[in-house]
Order: sequence, then structure tokens, then C-alpha cells
Amino acid sequence: LKLQFLYLIETGSRPRAPTGVRRGAWGRLGSSEAMQVEVQLPDGSAAAVELDASATLSALKEAVRAAAGGGLRVFVLVDGDGRVLEEEDVQGLSDGDVLRAERGATEEELARVRRPLAGISRGIDHVQMSGLVKPPQTLVDLMAAVIVLTGRCPRMEDVTWNDVRKEVRCKDFFRRLIQCDVADIPPERVDAVAARLDEDAFSPETHRKMLRIGAKLCEWVLAVCELYRVS
Repeated sequence: LKLQFLYLIETGSRPRAPTGVRRGAWGRLGSSEAMQVEVQLPDGSAAAVELDASATLSALKEAVRAAAGGGLRVFVLVDGDGRVLEEEDVQGLSDGDVLRAERGATEEELARVRRPLAGISRGIDHVQMSGLVKPPQTLVDLMAAVIVLTGRCPRMEDVTWNDVRKEVRCKDFFRRLIQCDVADIPPERVDAVAARLDEDAFSPETHRKMLRIGAKLCEWVLAVCELYRVS
């Protein structure tokens, strides 16, 4: 900033941004003035979002979510070149820039959600769970949440243990679970599960004592709800 000031005194003009600095970054350096970007929403509408020089990606996404009326939960922001916006890109935005909000999650976010499912197989895990005749209610509630999130039933209250056993015995159950596109889960289903996360059924330690896959599935449910809460 001191160099810019000296340059301005000597030449009477503003220095040009150095090569490699994204458009807008040089002008916003050290500035606290608010600026406005336009965000094109998935429904075809557009929203004007105000930012300041200290804005973060999470703050920008929260502003977009508010502008969309709360209906947009898991999404990525894409710039004019079709590139997904990263944290460091936010400081390079300029007043009047146009972004696009697309439903979906970043690879990093998806990897974080899928991590608990690593090692799950249709072998031992399938036999252990489907062989239970009278499981604890915590396991029934947990599996009801899994079935709701994967789209097989809209309400946890409607899922019985017989329903769970039928699901687990399906050859493609674990494949569908691992390949589940969490960004496409209806928000109302996530909300229904998230409202019960303080129950014992959603503590990995509760399930780890009895069934390994129970702990892994519990961690997956928690990761999905966390994605919808902070993304």
C-alpha cells in the first residue's frame, strides 16, 4: 500500500495490477468498502449479494442462501469461466462480477461424507445386521434415518425393523448407499433426521459397542447433516 501511495504521488496515476493477480484483487487490497456481485440461481432468477473485503466463502454462500429464500442448501459457486469458486478466489472478486450457483458439492465435501463408509461390504456387515431379530431401538432409529436419507421412505416413524432387514438384504443396498448423491437429498428429509441428532441413536459410540457397521452408518448420517448445515 505504501508503494502504491508513493507511485500515485510521483506519477499522478494508479499503478496497474501486477501479472498473476486476479481482476479486482489489486483494487480491493486493504479496502473495507462493500461491493456487489450478481449470483444466478438454479431456478433461473438472479440475486444481488453484497460483500466486504473480509468476506469468506462460507459468508458468501450464506448470503446466497439467504437471497434464495433458504431453499438452496448444498451448492457450489461457479465463476464466469465455469470454475468452482475456492476460498482464496473470494478475495479476487470485483464489484459487478457474475457468479452462478449450482446444486452440488465439492469433491472435498463429498469425500468427507463418504469417508465413514470406507470398508463397508456386503459380506460380514450384511450378515451381522440382517441376522438381528430383536435389535435395540437405537439401531432401528439409526437405520430408519439411513433409509430416509437414501430415499426409500419419507418418514423415520414409518420404518420398521422388518423394512430394514429387507433393505439390507437387497444386493444393491450397500452400492446405493456408497453411490448416494448426498447433494440431491431433499432438504426436508435431512431436516427431519437432523431434528433427532441429540438422541442416543446418533452417537457412534453407542453403536460401536455392538455393531461395527452401526458406528460407520451413524458417522455417515452425521456427516450428511453437517454438510447441509454448513455448506
